[in-house]
Amino acid sequence: MLFIIGNGFDIALGLKTSYRDFLQWYISTSDKKDTESIKKLKATIKNDIDSNNSTVKSWADLEIRLGEYTSEFSDDEVDEFILVYSDIKEKLNEYLKEQVKTITNGEVEADASKSVRNFFTEIYDFFPVQPQQRLKKLIFDINSDVTYSFVNLNYTNTLEFFLDTKDKTLRTRMPANITRYDTIGNIVQIHGPVDNFLMGVDNESQIVNETFRNNPDVRRTMIKTQVNYELEEAVPDEVTKLIDTTGLICFFGVSLGDSDISWWKKIGEWLKAHSYRNIVIFWYSKDSEPQLHQNLRLKAADNVRKRFANQAGLNDTDLEELKDRIYVQIFSDNPNQHHENRRNIADEKWYKALENLTLPLAEE
Repeated sequence: MLFIIGNGFDIALGLKTSYRDFLQWYISTSDKKDTESIKKLKATIKNDIDSNNSTVKSWADLEIRLGEYTSEFSDDEVDEFILVYSDIKEKLNEYLKEQVKTITNGEVEADASKSVRNFFTEIYDFFPVQPQQRLKKLIFDINSDVTYSFVNLNYTNTLEFFLDTKDKTLRTRMPANITRYDTIGNIVQIHGPVDNFLMGVDNESQIVNETFRNNPDVRRTMIKTQVNYELEEAVPDEVTKLIDTTGLICFFGVSLGDSDISWWKKIGEWLKAHSYRNIVIFWYSKDSEPQLHQNLRLKAADNVRKRFANQAGLNDTDLEELKDRIYVQIFSDNPNQHHENRRNIADEKWYKALENLTLPLAEE
């Protein structure tokens, strides 16, 4: 089983690690070394946020927005753009390290670590009866050992911190009266950790300034696949192997943004290739549809499937054939979103347990 972990994981822990949180902090800082271009970038971001216009949403994916922002520079201003890019990357590094300290500077209570582990091994309990039974057959009733691997899209190490990877055993099961061991496999930080992370676009088409697209300095600065290739990193091959050898992929806290679209297309091809493969998507929405209006809740889940299909390069025919193998659970801030007859593990096994941490979480 493979989990794709996004920033929603850190946010669930109470960290203010969204790009919007960072940008609010970034535009509030000043440095004597700020060039006119850096000041202009900060002013642009502040104006977008203050005016609450449509471009604010684009800043939610900072990497894509920076690719678009290359249009603000003339063709001979490559060095100035790289200076701006380097500044915001260095400040993001500084910001994230301070955020992570609120978690990793202390000890995690055993109950909290156990709760996070239970969440990963019991994801089927979030679903209604029939999909729950199907997923349980894939996860709990399978008569073999299960390895849980993780691809972490975040720059932080909170996932490793809570999983306590010194203890590889997640749980034991006894299908058919045979003891099976579920263990933690590889945890791959696909974009690298803090102090050595990749920040940029997925491919050259996302760099709006056409001259910059072909500039080797810009390419090795902004295009993540290019950087991995030139550094001869093994991470992309490792992630590809994890995808190809799993039967179930679960997305948690992932926005399926354009800055990693090559991976979503890879997973789309993976899903189409074999009928035994399945996807689970945990999707956050600020609002949840009332239990009374089942049609609205079903439509919301379909919209998430369409979002995945679009990003994964699947057409309408593909989606119609695959939709029964794409399980969607939508969470919101509404505590009454779940059916009464279903265990709310998000409350019981994770968030409540996290209240027992020996150090405070970041303030809301």
